[in-house]
Amino acid sequence: MYNVKFSVIGDKQLISGMKRLKNDFGIGVEEVLDAVAERAVGEMKHQAPKMTHELADSIDVIEKKKGMRAVGPGGSTGTGGQPLPKAYAYWVEKGSKAHWPNISDIARRFAVDKSEAFLIARSISRKRGKAQKFAETTMIMSRNLFKNTIGRMMALLFR
Repeated sequence: MYNVKFSVIGDKQLISGMKRLKNDFGIGVEEVLDAVAERAVGEMKHQAPKMTHELADSIDVIEKKKGMRAVGPGGSTGTGGQPLPKAYAYWVEKGSKAHWPNISDIARRFAVDKSEAFLIARSISRKRGKAQKFAETTMIMSRNLFKNTIGRMMALLFR
């Protein structure tokens, strides 16, 4: 979260000018956060694996508060109406050990019959899932974009 605090002692006109800048800058940070979040959504969708497009299609701004935006894969909706993440997004990002997946889930996700799903499951059980760093690379890009944009705003305010 960001914390911007301006304190000026002295001239009333200078104080009112600084209050105006504080208000303008606060709005500016929220607008920058929105723009960076939308750019991150697009980048994360582009970076996400697209075997079924389910994960990439679920990526959106999943939480928005003053001074904070959360971008990621949303799944179902929680009791408070907030999106819950796709259960497998973590394992796509970090990679997975060889394991025996649920055959009926495989059949549903890939629209294949049980015998084909069994062959896919057997293949998954024999090899490790490769990590696909779609969220990490997006986070690094977004952090740098936000830092550079706020730096330029600060330079404009204090020149």
